[in-house]
Amino acid sequence: MNLNLRSNRDDNRRRRLFYFACLPTRLLFALLPLSYLYVSAPYAARVSTAAFFLILSSGFLFNYASHKRTGFLGGTVWWQANRVWHMCAFSNAAFLLIVAMSRSALALMLASFFLFSSVTFGAVSGSHHYQRQQRQGGEVEGALAHD
Repeated sequence: MNLNLRSNRDDNRRRRLFYFACLPTRLLFALLPLSYLYVSAPYAARVSTAAFFLILSSGFLFNYASHKRTGFLGGTVWWQANRVWHMCAFSNAAFLLIVAMSRSALALMLASFFLFSSVTFGAVSGSHHYQRQQRQGGEVEGALAHD
């Protein structure tokens, strides 16, 4: 019984971190390309941002291809299938940031759009997962994953 309490506590901690750390951080990533419309950023900053997004995209691809089943916070991965979506969003945003070196407003807005879609998709998937988990009274393994 003590193990169940600990597991529930860990699940609640992961849920809070998902909603109050993961999603807000990714929301900031989505706002970053839009900020380049209003703030004059040096070329190196845009290239660095694009490189960072490519690193994140590569991480999603690697974790998807290797079927990594433990998440960053130590829980069971329920978002395996979502990694492809996030990888595409971050790689498209990186490409558009490189294209937008001349401050193309359309390219910067599209880059943010892809990242906002990733955040929205993650929020909806997470809400679905955590509601299902709550109804079943415990951890739901692979609720949205394709094995």
